[in-house]
Amino acid sequence: MRILITGANGLVGRVLLEKMAATSQWEIFATSRGEHRVSHFNYHYFSADLTNESDIDSLIRAVQPHVLVHSAAITQVDVCELQREQALRTNVEAVHRLVRMLQPYRTHFIYLSTDFVFDGQKGMYTETDIPNPINFYGFTKAEAEKIVENSGLPFNVVRTVLVYGILPNMSRQNILTWIIHNLEARKPIRVVNDQWRTPTYVEDLANGLKLLARLRPVGYFNLAGSEYLTPYQFALRVAEIFDLDSSLISPTYAHEFKETGTRPFKTGLKINKAQEILGYQPTPLNESLICLRDWYRAHRV
Repeated sequence: MRILITGANGLVGRVLLEKMAATSQWEIFATSRGEHRVSHFNYHYFSADLTNESDIDSLIRAVQPHVLVHSAAITQVDVCELQREQALRTNVEAVHRLVRMLQPYRTHFIYLSTDFVFDGQKGMYTETDIPNPINFYGFTKAEAEKIVENSGLPFNVVRTVLVYGILPNMSRQNILTWIIHNLEARKPIRVVNDQWRTPTYVEDLANGLKLLARLRPVGYFNLAGSEYLTPYQFALRVAEIFDLDSSLISPTYAHEFKETGTRPFKTGLKINKAQEILGYQPTPLNESLICLRDWYRAHRV
């Protein structure tokens, strides 16, 4: 079985690529912009710009994947708000081109989406809740979800929340690395305490995506962590596990931030469906942080 992973230089893409490339039963292909960042020889890499139709056409014709895991996207909320045309090209139009070019191959399309398709009024959303995004990033992801669902291809839309992890040579930070690097530098940080999430360990998300690629059920799945807490509470947990100074962390509130894109107050995702159908089991938060701490201390990235 041929599996193609887009966004292979990002946090999720890199971890997923390592896991899938270690499985000899699959032939793994990966794509991103620029040179590859995963030092593993058991896969084929293509540098491609997914906003370029000829790049997509050449890629799909070369690979003819049985499964495509699409993790490539502009995920920064404020960037999407300020650069709407680019966000549409990357997050919506590229998806439309991909599903169109995959039609002859009947590829199973696994699309990585976000909790930010919701307005944050309810919290702990299920797969059947209706999207109502309140920022442009969420809008682009909700539009792409509809494209995938209506494509006629076998598909999964996978929603996740606040993904965290550590890798060498990361292109940008996530909430975990931002907390660690600031506290290690003795820089005070203010972390929001009135937004609620179910933070997702990247290893768990990659394991869930791998299960979907293997089992290939059809439909929407939530893949997230099991603990419901605020980013401030998450930061305190990080400080405790990594033995950093929690006095540098102070709570703040959404109205005190001057952010371009509005963030929903209460998201979080229920994962019962993934647990029952896929056997998905997220790692407890403290356990994941201990694993990351031990790896970080050994590698000092």
